[in-house]
Amino acid sequence: MVAVSDCFFESEVAALLVVAGGVMTTGGYAWERSYSNWLDGNARIVANADVAFDYVVDVAGDSRLSDYNNTTYYAGDKTHFTLAGSQVFADLVQPTLDTIIAANGGL
Repeated sequence: MVAVSDCFFESEVAALLVVAGGVMTTGGYAWERSYSNWLDGNARIVANADVAFDYVVDVAGDSRLSDYNNTTYYAGDKTHFTLAGSQVFADLVQPTLDTIIAANGGL
């Protein structure tokens, strides 16, 4: 049995459009993630997708993950996913992983 971590697909690069999280605490200081920086980061990924990435997975575009106050998909810290949120994330990423693996001869 071969683990995905044992495989190396040199020519395949995927990018994730990230979701905005809530309040983070670092070293005792709480700070709110900048929504404009989040949008700018995703916009840069999209703008450069044709030359920088083989695949882009739009995790941020899924309405279920668009509101970090939604406790169905986000934990109380408003940053980490619940089990349901993790399943949404996995369902969004899996088709791209399957394509990459198949394009490289499988595991």
